[in-house]
Amino acid sequence: MHDRGDYNIAEIAALFSVSRPTVYRSLERTTALPPLPAGTRPAPDIARDDQLLTRRPD
Repeated sequence: MHDRGDYNIAEIAALFSVSRPTVYRSLERTTALPPLPAGTRPAPDIARDDQLLTRRPD
């Protein structure tokens, strides 16, 4: 979500109800992983991300 540029750190933190430092730590962990070989990275599921942002009436 962040790598695609769709959401900033604050938006991701709010979406998952975590602090901004938690998001930064998570991003640090994923950048330490070796990249996937070309053609093996799954395409993002935009519909799934949109469902996460849909607010239910309180």
